[in-house]
Amino acid sequence: MTVFTARPVEYIAREAGVWRPATQEGNIRTKWAVVSTETYTSRILSALSGEQVVLPYSMSRLRR
Repeated sequence: MTVFTARPVEYIAREAGVWRPATQEGNIRTKWAVVSTETYTSRILSALSGEQVVLPYSMSRLRR
């Protein structure tokens, strides 16, 4: 498995059962895609822009 990181996706589409992300370096076709981003994704995948989940976070909870 190859994992591509630090490559901003400019466009992504799902066609015929595969994902087709496009970056400045080129396009790939893949069966699986992990979308890991903040909420500012409306220009790429507008369906995700309304899916923000706010999780309470506190460093004190992590320290024991």
